[in-house]
Amino acid sequence: MDARTALSAGLFAAWAVHDAEEVATMAATSRRVLGAEPRKLPIPEPLRSRGLSQAHVTLSVAPMSLPVATAAFQGIRTRCRSRWFRGAVLPLTVGAHLLAAAILGERSLGREI
Repeated sequence: MDARTALSAGLFAAWAVHDAEEVATMAATSRRVLGAEPRKLPIPEPLRSRGLSQAHVTLSVAPMSLPVATAAFQGIRTRCRSRWFRGAVLPLTVGAHLLAAAILGERSLGREI
């Protein structure tokens, strides 16, 4: 597997791991977090006391698989040249550059894929 194929497949793998963690933990976490918010915040009482339902979490996370899978497939098919793939990777790249610049205290240069 060449580096561009690995990068494209890695996009989907990273998304899958991240979203599997969200599906597994978000409902329980939302109960704790929303229940601890100050009463002055306008959170509906059922949401404050019960949090998000597992069905709601799953239904909200699952639809993202289609655009992420499409981006990964387009990355493999075009060797990372498709606009769809690059659009999906852009926020990750920008975030990494901003983090590197903050850590280094100077401009961070990237490398073209």
